[in-house]
Amino acid sequence: MLAIFLAILVVPFYVVSPVQIDIETDKPVFVIPRRYLSVASSPKTPCADHEDFQSILDSEKFASLLKGLSPAYWRVGGQEAQRVTFHATQRECEDGNFANNRLSLCLTRDIWDKMYGLAVKTNTSLLYDLNDMERLKDGSWNYSNVWQLLNYTVGQGYNVTWQLGNGRH
Repeated sequence: MLAIFLAILVVPFYVVSPVQIDIETDKPVFVIPRRYLSVASSPKTPCADHEDFQSILDSEKFASLLKGLSPAYWRVGGQEAQRVTFHATQRECEDGNFANNRLSLCLTRDIWDKMYGLAVKTNTSLLYDLNDMERLKDGSWNYSNVWQLLNYTVGQGYNVTWQLGNGRH
């Protein structure tokens, strides 16, 4: 009982008086960008199984989701982006060392074109996370594959937002 009694004596008492707050509604404090809402997907989805991703790109449900959030960014990225390499055809992905490298995921021109087409169709902006993990023997960035994707994208007249890297390596 004594401990409780002492605690009550130590606690200060405050007198609360009314406060008037004026909120200015004439102008916004902050305006959220039009493309604030976003959809994110892993690059593993388009690369891992070409046929499965084709069905996603052709899916009216997925298109409806993107369109319902538009204008928005459709971000394809994340840690899996560090494993993606761009190739002209699926055959290029299956040939040579690429087929033996389990760490790599293949992004073909066909898939890239369909991804961009879906973004345009649904009024979303494609935001793509580039692979910055390819390194030369001296440790510098080997951007040759990214350069191929950029050149192809510009050549097609695509308007894509790019993200370089994905945090710590």
